[in-house]
Amino acid sequence: DADDQGARVVNASFGSPEYSEAERLAIAGNPDTLFVAAAGNSGTNVDHSPRYPCSLKLPNVICVGASTSADTRAAFSNYG
Repeated sequence: DADDQGARVVNASFGSPEYSEAERLAIAGNPDTLFVAAAGNSGTNVDHSPRYPCSLKLPNVICVGASTSADTRAAFSNYG
């Protein structure tokens, strides 16, 4: 797994509205690795319509969305 290989940060450019227990266990099982995940590109509020891994309540997951050149949220970027 990532931690065993020495990874401290993983860039996770994937996401899904479908919950995966295997994904949650993999991330939770590597508490010393930071998972930086793409928020997604459907303009969805992930607080109301979960997207994973962003909606996992884990301390080692950070989600990043897209911004415009004016430093505002891009209309297509997920948020929440």
